[in-house]
Amino acid sequence: MPAHTLSLSEGYPRFSVFWRIQHLLWALSFLVLQVTGFALWFSGAAWADAVTALCGGGEGRMLVHRMAAGVFIAVAVVHVAAFGWNPKRWRGIWLFKEDWLDMGRYLRYLLGHRPSPPPMGRYTCYQKIEYWETVLGGTIMISTGLIMGPGLEWALAQLPPRTLLYAQVFHLAEAALGLAVVVVWHLYRTVLRPKVFPMDWSWLTGRIDGETLAYDHARYWAQLQAEKSQEGDRTAKPE
Repeated sequence: MPAHTLSLSEGYPRFSVFWRIQHLLWALSFLVLQVTGFALWFSGAAWADAVTALCGGGEGRMLVHRMAAGVFIAVAVVHVAAFGWNPKRWRGIWLFKEDWLDMGRYLRYLLGHRPSPPPMGRYTCYQKIEYWETVLGGTIMISTGLIMGPGLEWALAQLPPRTLLYAQVFHLAEAALGLAVVVVWHLYRTVLRPKVFPMDWSWLTGRIDGETLAYDHARYWAQLQAEKSQEGDRTAKPE
């Protein structure tokens, strides 16, 4: 194969160690928060009581929940700070008009009205939507969690009486929605989808194979091919 052509059989950088650690900590804290949080809401169910017993009782479960929340918040702060340090990164993940058009084309593909998915960039339209859903959902979870936790006394004294009730409703609703998005969509895209089954390992290895890159990110692949042809040795750079 010519030196100036990218190979479908090779692996290419996708995520740096810094971003992989963020994802791992975010995923683990999310899992712990879901389990310990729903164990409170479904108190009395056998599985919920088992989780509570494993944590050493109700106070222990709450402590574990708050520790996981601390990790969740810390990762969010580091993530936003890292993006703020390099504002150009926001443009890569921002949703533009073309992304919404791509989403329509992709839905047509899923419904069998297109022979192939539309060519997409470094981040696909559905990856961007999922990212911003995570940002919005994380903001809701953190703000409502702070109101119900360390900020409870302040909220009761300074905010309208119904604030706590609204915080509980939004906290539970967003937790359920976040879990649904992860189970129904994220796990399908990264684990169950035939193209990547049994798993898309890029979140651990930081690399993506050329075949997947060319299929899921055809526009970006074409861009890399053009750059490779022009410069001879330039390949994808990890985030």
